[in-house]
Amino acid sequence: MDTRLQKLFLVLILCFGALATRQIFYPSYPCITDGSRVCFDTFKNNYKIEKHTSLVIQVPSDEYGQAVVEYWDWYHPEFKGSVTYVLSSDATFKEDVYFTSQNYAGLLYNDVLNLDDNLRKNVLIDKTPEINYNELKFIPMTAEGFAFVTNVTKLNLLGLPTEDANQDGLIDSIDTWEEIFALKDMWESQNDLVFPLALNEPYSFYAFLSAGGFNIFKTHQANQAGFVGADFTESLNFIQKLSQINWIKAENNASTAYTWMYDQALIDDNFIFTLAGSWMNVNEFDLTHPTAWSVSAFPTYQGRDLNPLIKLSGFSINRNTYYPSAAHELIRILKSIKGMQLLVDHSSLVPLVNDTYIEYLEYPNSHIKQFISSFQKAYTEPIIAFEHNPSKLAFSVYYEIELMTSIRSLWDQTLSVQETQAEIVQNVIDQSAKLDTEESGN
Repeated sequence: MDTRLQKLFLVLILCFGALATRQIFYPSYPCITDGSRVCFDTFKNNYKIEKHTSLVIQVPSDEYGQAVVEYWDWYHPEFKGSVTYVLSSDATFKEDVYFTSQNYAGLLYNDVLNLDDNLRKNVLIDKTPEINYNELKFIPMTAEGFAFVTNVTKLNLLGLPTEDANQDGLIDSIDTWEEIFALKDMWESQNDLVFPLALNEPYSFYAFLSAGGFNIFKTHQANQAGFVGADFTESLNFIQKLSQINWIKAENNASTAYTWMYDQALIDDNFIFTLAGSWMNVNEFDLTHPTAWSVSAFPTYQGRDLNPLIKLSGFSINRNTYYPSAAHELIRILKSIKGMQLLVDHSSLVPLVNDTYIEYLEYPNSHIKQFISSFQKAYTEPIIAFEHNPSKLAFSVYYEIELMTSIRSLWDQTLSVQETQAEIVQNVIDQSAKLDTEESGN
């Protein structure tokens, strides 16, 4: 193609891209906010605010909402009083700025504004690959999910070193599953629950399925869940190795004994390892016991990270807002270090931030920081829809296939690794065909 034609096409693409995001850039004239343009001031590193701005933002709690309003009034005193809030639970989605789950933001995909790329800075956009694939639509702010918990005091009592020389959040003597497996005799000599795995609940168990490098819907296609691959075979091999240790002193190590015990293990302080959700008041439980706990990412296996599932919440902007530039500015300051500090100080939510932000935030307790670090290695729940039933997320297959029934059969050695994988693959095929119906909702 002629070079001049290539340049012309490039200019046309850039122009259409600018229009699609409701932004117009003038090389010779300043951008003027008129209710349709988003104007970023590169010299001041902020967005211009429309005259007579009046923004309504969704927030998860009153305490956080009040902090947001006060922060805006402090940051932009010339626009004091122009931001108000409603609780997300009372939202009508006529508000200017949404604080909602990633899944719901996906459903609103065509109703939210394409965001300016300057909002990508210092945010883990890679955790939202589907919704932000073509355009920036959603700014992830918080995450919830499971992390690995170690009873440091009990490891000390067992004579194991508890240093973390490489400062990766994991105790060096047990920061790989190979090291943990090698201590089989020590674990089986203990009276405590060494590791109260739940073999009846798929969400918390997901991290173990990732041990071989598997992650569900890695190709971002609803017809390719990925259970057929060699990486999933290796994950099942890992689970088979897990089953060779009696982690809870169950008779015959039967899988049926491995029920949900995570909450009770924290209450009773009778574990060496366990899992905990970010909502499970880990710090409060820790303070009630004389032992010290550490929250971290999961130990690695064969040099690979295990990836627990996380659910995200964050900001999007109503495409019909009269104040798109001011809405951008509100999100910009709320995702700043001070803005993220508001979440830490005025909510129970766990911010989703990068390494730079982690070190600048102040925490009421160490476990919040540990959850934040562990979520950097987590896998976001995919939001891919079925082709013929777009109101149904493909990830629902994960819950429909009775996955843990197959895993328990593998644990009890009534199915081999190959048989377990074949059973899961067939269940995925059957359930996907059932869920991906021609008529939405059938």
